[in-house]
Amino acid sequence: MREQGARVLLAGIGGDELLTSSPDPAPELADLLVQWKLGDLHQRSQAWSLALKKPYLEVLLSSSVIPALPHRIQLLRKRRQRAKRFSLLQSRFVKEFALHDRLLGPKDIFGCRLPSSRGQASALLSVRNVICSGHLLAWGPVAITYPFTHRPLVEFLQAIPPTQWVRPGQGRSLLRRALQAYLPAEIATRKGKGSPAEAVLRAVAREWSRLRELLRNARVCERGYVNPNTLKTLIEQPDFERSPEGLFVLRISYLELWLRDLERRPQALKRSSTFEFSSQLAGRERAVKVYS
Repeated sequence: MREQGARVLLAGIGGDELLTSSPDPAPELADLLVQWKLGDLHQRSQAWSLALKKPYLEVLLSSSVIPALPHRIQLLRKRRQRAKRFSLLQSRFVKEFALHDRLLGPKDIFGCRLPSSRGQASALLSVRNVICSGHLLAWGPVAITYPFTHRPLVEFLQAIPPTQWVRPGQGRSLLRRALQAYLPAEIATRKGKGSPAEAVLRAVAREWSRLRELLRNARVCERGYVNPNTLKTLIEQPDFERSPEGLFVLRISYLELWLRDLERRPQALKRSSTFEFSSQLAGRERAVKVYS
């Protein structure tokens, strides 16, 4: 950016959260359940069941009943879903740093009544947390702006009912309709941005021998974040790098490289117990980002 003389960086952070990128019927269906509009709930659940190609009862349960439950009860369900992944972590680390609570996202601090409003509040707070982390400052001395967080736009989006955010078979429905006259048809109607997971897994498979060696005497195990026995069992499995867990181990390697880089810094090596405490705290904050 400096070479091109750019002075302002327009960041798209907030677009996914405030304009609902995923085709999730939960905001609409959960609101209908809380408002006891059972007839409408039945009809809309049928429409979403056809669009998502999922059984009617599964859509009804996962997208209306569960999102309407209290935060703590939803946490129990998330615990079961993450049980396999969290088995890789040290139980003491999970407990002391409340990872299950953290991975549920920000809690609604506005006292919203409807599930859709609580979801909007959580999305807005998550965007705030990402911006406050300051990771885009690495771009250098440029002004960073976030158009999707412009207050009048946020207030306008928060006032729109959930039936306008997402429609069956239409992700980002509101944004697509608003920009229909300005975007080429192939862009306005494309299904999504795609996922880099396949390319990442190919890269992991190509470099797996180096990753395995990196994690044999891992700092993440020494510092009490990861269970060394479980990690060793996982990385020694045949074709493990091609499995979904391979991506998770790749994320652990990010934290491992960061910890090793921290140890190599001369100023860090001169510090005493104060350094140990601060490095552990910094490592834990980074670990939360990795595991999420």
